[in-house]
Amino acid sequence: MSFLLKARTYPSTERSCRGYFGGGAKETCELALARKGRSPRFLRLEASACETGGNCRIAMFDITELKQTEQTLKENEEKFRSIFEGSNDAIMLLTEKGYFDCNARTLEMFGMTGKDEFLFLHPFQVSPPMQPDGRDSFTSENEKIAMAFERGSSHFDWVHRRKNGEDFPVEVMLSAFDYQGKRVLQATVRDITERKRAEQARHKLNDDLRTPLQAIDSFSRSLLDDYQNKLDAEGQRLLKGVRDNSQKVAELIDGMLAFPHTGHLAQQARPGEGDK
Repeated sequence: MSFLLKARTYPSTERSCRGYFGGGAKETCELALARKGRSPRFLRLEASACETGGNCRIAMFDITELKQTEQTLKENEEKFRSIFEGSNDAIMLLTEKGYFDCNARTLEMFGMTGKDEFLFLHPFQVSPPMQPDGRDSFTSENEKIAMAFERGSSHFDWVHRRKNGEDFPVEVMLSAFDYQGKRVLQATVRDITERKRAEQARHKLNDDLRTPLQAIDSFSRSLLDDYQNKLDAEGQRLLKGVRDNSQKVAELIDGMLAFPHTGHLAQQARPGEGDK
């Protein structure tokens, strides 16, 4: 909507529009109109005066929806930043070239004091040269990044290296999303050192318990097979009880070791989806 405004017709506006009437001036401003019981309406005014300075043409645009969209984006950005900085997991944003943002937990995890030490590094630069599967970190990491961009996400175990040279196992979730007009990845990285230690302890417990049980079961079975005719009914019953109980204990061990792990990143919502 546009209209003409004459300086002499609206003397109350002359002071605010003096710049326009000065001859050829052009100005833009935004106004918020309060509405009782409703959200405000936003307008953008574009005013320009003719060369003589006698008239001023004002164009008025309703930008309420634009302002509401900007406010929603701002709130989402603040929410994302709050989650980003408050997470107990290390969160980084990266492209194919390397990291361009990270949270405080990332710096703590890698033993760095400031973002300037971490940003613009590539993941392979904070990893040992080789991964446990025998592949070099540079090639393997680039493949996983490319897969995440192609499929939207990627989940895998990895070994990173702290600033002091200490290697540590992590679980990585890569999620692709649009950020400031570009496709980027959010890497959520969880230190699983304690989980790996627990797994090793469980495997050791399995060996420590299962080996003697297997020996007992094998010995009792041999006795029953080789000396069945020399044992009375009570002896046979006792040996059979030994075998049955050893097998039950073995089943309990299997159940204990098969108990599902908790806290895996893959079991949680992907941080980047729906919005590094």
